[in-house]
Amino acid sequence: MIKKIILKINKNKNYFYVFVGLVFSSLFLFANNLIIARQLNPSNYGLFFSILAIVMMFANLVVSGLPFYLQDQISSKISNFKKTGKEIFLLFLLFIIFYFIILMGWTYLGPNTLADKKILLSLSILIVFNPFIELSKTLLQIKSKFLNISILNIAVNFVRFLLIVLVIYSSLKLDLDTVSVIYILGSLFPFIISLYLFSKYLNFKFIFTSFHKFFSFQLILQTLKKTKYYISTNFLYFVYASLDILIIKYKLSNFDAGIFFSAYSIILGLQIFGEATIRTFSFQYFKKIKSNIKSVELFALQNTRFLMTLVLPICLIISFHSDIIIELLYGDKYLKSSGVLKYLVFLAPLRIITTNLQLITITRKSAYYTSIALLTILVIKIPLMLILIHYFALVGAVICLIILEILNLMLISYFNNQKILNSK
Repeated sequence: MIKKIILKINKNKNYFYVFVGLVFSSLFLFANNLIIARQLNPSNYGLFFSILAIVMMFANLVVSGLPFYLQDQISSKISNFKKTGKEIFLLFLLFIIFYFIILMGWTYLGPNTLADKKILLSLSILIVFNPFIELSKTLLQIKSKFLNISILNIAVNFVRFLLIVLVIYSSLKLDLDTVSVIYILGSLFPFIISLYLFSKYLNFKFIFTSFHKFFSFQLILQTLKKTKYYISTNFLYFVYASLDILIIKYKLSNFDAGIFFSAYSIILGLQIFGEATIRTFSFQYFKKIKSNIKSVELFALQNTRFLMTLVLPICLIISFHSDIIIELLYGDKYLKSSGVLKYLVFLAPLRIITTNLQLITITRKSAYYTSIALLTILVIKIPLMLILIHYFALVGAVICLIILEILNLMLISYFNNQKILNSK
């Protein structure tokens, strides 16, 4: 087994450049969450990260599946960076304005307390910062700058970690306001780097010299038509992924949200295996799918087996020792999280399988079937989670997530087998 892993490392060095970067990024992210959780009580911890989840949902929606669209266009050799960059920057401007307006509407019209509104307003700048950072990683991937991807992955959480340590070392109070400022400053430097990468690779300087010609209604419609499936998949995924913490916050309490997120932050760490696959191999999927679909199927299968070999033993250890892990990491205030972590940890291997299968559906059918699968589980998720939370409280949310992840896997498997890989 060890020999197989070493061989895999030698064959896929780029994957491990990205993976190592994600490991360090996740370690700093987890350290940040851990320090903040210990400095705050579960209620304030849940309040901050549930609000952050809302802001990051809109920030991710601004991206709107554009990384996959960019890879598809460049891999086809029909388009070029300048032409595609014009389309992408157009959608960026459009969606930043659109989602910022929606966020402000939710801030003032939603069921938010004064504390909620204050954090929502302060973190709203991330709607601008985060999309540029995320798409910059795709630009580096296309250019095979995998070491630079790792550095960019680490940068955000490392800067936040340094700022948190500086605040504590200076004997300042790590309250909700200070944490908000830290999260904003942590994204500022990577955002500046991302602007440089946009200027270098997408060459969007011309946009500002002929803005009236660039921002045309006709061009908007044409671009939206070409990216519709990528946009819909991205929209459905990030709404689906963010609903957990939001329903728990608004249906239960900030305390329950804090208990849930302390367990879920561990799961986020395990998802780096799947994220490394996307960051490293998604461009290869687009290139392979145009020449030999069977090679893509074999590639996805081998990658899934390898990742499951790494992740499953970790999940079993975490599940059996969840109470010890939570007490050591978070302390007695978060002991209730151990019951959540015990079962929630198995989302990680399920999502690894789904991620590899989804890459086939996205690259082959422009995310059409992925959109159908996500729409199906999203429609089911809201009533199912509300019912299960009503009867089983926080445990009901965990049960719901596991059921839906299995359903998502079944749907993607069906579409791959019946509509893509074995279609006539």
